[in-house]
Amino acid sequence: MTSHRFYLDPKHEISPDGRVTISGSEAAHLAASLRKKPGDQISFFDGQGRNLTGRIEAIQPGRILVVIEDISAPVQNFHLIISLGQAIPKGSKMDKIVREATELGAANIFPFVSARTIPRLPENRSREKTERWRRIALAASKQSGRVEIPEIHGTLKFAEIVELPGYDCRLLLSEYPDETSLYEYLHSRKIPSGSPLLVLIGPEGGFGHEEVALARAKGFIPVSLGSQVLRTETVAPVILGILRYELGEHS
Repeated sequence: MTSHRFYLDPKHEISPDGRVTISGSEAAHLAASLRKKPGDQISFFDGQGRNLTGRIEAIQPGRILVVIEDISAPVQNFHLIISLGQAIPKGSKMDKIVREATELGAANIFPFVSARTIPRLPENRSREKTERWRRIALAASKQSGRVEIPEIHGTLKFAEIVELPGYDCRLLLSEYPDETSLYEYLHSRKIPSGSPLLVLIGPEGGFGHEEVALARAKGFIPVSLGSQVLRTETVAPVILGILRYELGEHS
């Protein structure tokens, strides 16, 4: 039987005597769904690199009082700092991308709109989608054992995402097989350990030539996965898996 992990939101502060009050959806899940009782031990992670264990002291309407018994900061699952820029695809495909990118260690996920992006959401719907993706990332972090939660950023325009600072390595996945292959790129240069890396993946229709040219001008290297065409929702987990393996995170 799979053990449950719960998210201890940083807003729930631990008192000097080790007590913390859990409220909201996590409290409801513990009390109503799992029918936890005083004395039961539970495991948390705080999304900032720590695992915690505690014991339920009391259950009250809408909240649960927990005594924290142990706090540990395990070795991080992922030493690579990989950020994913994903053009928003049609339908619910982004849900799958966020879930799998979280499981594979993406540090940041930047949804963006490009020239060939079909969904054009009004601002209020865009905010709703962002909150949904954050909930999916939280659930995927719980399930996969991550101690950190990737940051899901608000939707950007293509011209904004290519301007993001702080990335030593910038890749753009190109559908044109005559571009440098990802394998050749990774084996032709040394990427320092811990070097922040940003990879951009386009929508169903791919990137336009003008977008590729703009990205090049901003320091991005177009790379290809070869002649076989992958669905946009398949590309992200493939790329993250390749990068983790080739850059040393396969153990």
